[in-house]
Amino acid sequence: MESRLTRELVSYSAIRKEVATGGLLSFQDVYKKRDILGDIEKRLRSQKDFSKLITYLFEQAMFTRIEIKDVNYSFDENKEIQVSKLTLRLNIEGDYEDLRRFIYNMESGSHLFRVDSVKITRGQEKVAASITLISYLKTS
Repeated sequence: MESRLTRELVSYSAIRKEVATGGLLSFQDVYKKRDILGDIEKRLRSQKDFSKLITYLFEQAMFTRIEIKDVNYSFDENKEIQVSKLTLRLNIEGDYEDLRRFIYNMESGSHLFRVDSVKITRGQEKVAASITLISYLKTS
């Protein structure tokens, strides 16, 4: 099943490439593509907003009573479409239902996240999970 984030990025990438290589376009085409790109770009955060994204992550953890033990991240920049792929690796702990709610909030919230992988291990009283989240940030 293709995620909302994947569909948005594929559409964004295709339109940017078409505009860059398409040569002369009619005014109608330019305005239509500008509107589509604008809608997608409104939902993509800027790389400058990375700290806000991390704050959002911790707010969601607090809201769902999840403890974030560790966060690692990496960027993979695609200069052609001026977007960086952000990969976040989290180690978290909490009750199983709280983990489910956290994951749901990440995928359906106001920020564009895709849950790439989840590995859950059962502890004595809590459940631990390693989660990989993917998001995309504008570089320009």
